[in-house]
Amino acid sequence: TTLMGQDVLPGNGLFLRRLSGERSNRLVALSAFQNEIFEQNAGFGAGHVIPWGIPAREIQTGMSSARPIDVLGVGSLVAVKNWDMWLETIAAVHTSMPGLRAMLIGDGPEKSRLMRYAGRMGLESTVEWAGGLSREEVLLRMRQARVLLHTARFESYGFVLAEAAANGCRIVSTPVGIAADPGGTASEAPRLAELLINALGRPVQNEPAQPYSVNETASAYLHLYAGR
Repeated sequence: TTLMGQDVLPGNGLFLRRLSGERSNRLVALSAFQNEIFEQNAGFGAGHVIPWGIPAREIQTGMSSARPIDVLGVGSLVAVKNWDMWLETIAAVHTSMPGLRAMLIGDGPEKSRLMRYAGRMGLESTVEWAGGLSREEVLLRMRQARVLLHTARFESYGFVLAEAAANGCRIVSTPVGIAADPGGTASEAPRLAELLINALGRPVQNEPAQPYSVNETASAYLHLYAGR
């Protein structure tokens, strides 16, 4: 059984109580972070950690150095994604980098409130609200962006982090999912702003970083099944 999404959080107590430590070797976590949270809430960890991989056909090499978007955010505009902190981090960086260009891709029930919040911080001309885009369009924007800023309160894995790294983005994130593997992490907006300024001061990253491949994912599952 693969633990998905927010399965491991304490709010899913009924699900967690149905699991047994005696069968932990049949459980798969998506990241070490998710497995740590699972162990805190269930009293035992999953026997295996198998990350999701990126298909090789989706990874481009020799990408353009033209990256007009300084900071990109991608995800549904819902509370768990913690976009308030994303905007606060952008606002903190904007004070020292007034020409900052940021884009937020996604739609959801929080959009109107977040746009008002951005307006109160004077970010009207700094943040472009792209709305919901197709996956192909999102990957294109990633290849046009220098840094992905991700401020979610929780991610079991955070596939967007792997996608962004594979498309040449540097990663600055809260410490969720696999964020620590391809990037720098912090829990508060001031420190995230420091990491973001540092990332923006580095050369454009034209080559993909591939934390995990889909072939590695498939091989790990096949190896697990073969051992049954």
